[in-house]
Amino acid sequence: MSHHRCLGYALAVLVASAGINPARAAIYCATNATDLQNMLTAAAASADDDVIRLRYGQFNATGDVNGFTYVSANDGALTISGNWFGSNAYPNACVEQKPVHQVTALSGSAARRALTVSMSSMTPGLLRIEQVRFEDGLTGLSGIGGCASIVSAYGTVQLERNIFEGCVAPLGDGGGLFLQAKSAQLKGNVFHHNAARRGGAAFIEGRGGTFVMNNNTVADNLAEGLAGAAGGLQFAKSGIDGAYTAVWASNNIVWGNNAGTDRYDIDVSGLSASAAVLRYNHLGAIKGTPAAGSGNTTGGDPGFVAEAREYYIDYALTPTSVARNSGNNSPTGGLTTWDVAGAKRMQGMAVDRGAFEVDELFGNGFD
Repeated sequence: MSHHRCLGYALAVLVASAGINPARAAIYCATNATDLQNMLTAAAASADDDVIRLRYGQFNATGDVNGFTYVSANDGALTISGNWFGSNAYPNACVEQKPVHQVTALSGSAARRALTVSMSSMTPGLLRIEQVRFEDGLTGLSGIGGCASIVSAYGTVQLERNIFEGCVAPLGDGGGLFLQAKSAQLKGNVFHHNAARRGGAAFIEGRGGTFVMNNNTVADNLAEGLAGAAGGLQFAKSGIDGAYTAVWASNNIVWGNNAGTDRYDIDVSGLSASAAVLRYNHLGAIKGTPAAGSGNTTGGDPGFVAEAREYYIDYALTPTSVARNSGNNSPTGGLTTWDVAGAKRMQGMAVDRGAFEVDELFGNGFD
């Protein structure tokens, strides 16, 4: 694997500081769109486990409808990690990742998808994407994944503390995200103001494994022109083993996505019977029947801080929100350490539902 412009840090130094065997991993630091695509291309050609750190700022995708592209038939893992900063000694390097969303943004500039990932190996490594804002993506007619299309039919995908906003898949599936995987964990993400034919926020296709969704906020997304579709989250099963797909969803807010007639916030009807366990969520309209063991559901206005919402931070909770201090502290799949805005994840007697934690008095752990 060639060393693509680590910008102030030699690759060997970065690898050694991370405690990773340099024969099996490379850590890259991208500061602009050209860097990022070069690093994705290099990583896709290798069976190594690669990490691409993205500096804070804007990365505008160029080229065809796929935007930034990673297409790999190898077995290596890939981590794409945003919100990295330099140091006094190495100001242009990726030395420190701050939990507060500054943020790193991948944009489709309303002309293309922001990110396309395809991992076709039957034994692929883990794909992990964290602390990235995907924005202004657009597919062609009947295209999938307005912000991001991720396909790893035999692999595991982790999406943690990302933002999907302002993306469209006209006449297609997954306005914010199209995801097909064997298994996945989505934690602490925000989906807002995305649109598609089905799954305005996300269309998630399971290939027989377990899908964990904890503490996500999914609101103000839209299913366009298809009666019975979900404006928020739409689940489906595919492949030979798809019938064995299981969904465990806890502490999420999925509300306000069902604009129009016969629309839903969440659709689990495409899964096998009793496949979706929905616990401690704040939900709008549900299509399909949750599994036994589901419950502790709240509804109605969740109490976001802004009535007219435009930015991801508008989906933080007011102190009087029904979602405050009402979640499950030990959900299947666990909690994140930080919320999407970089606040300590659990500050009160119970974790808050959704991607944001209310800032409590003495929330630094001395309460």
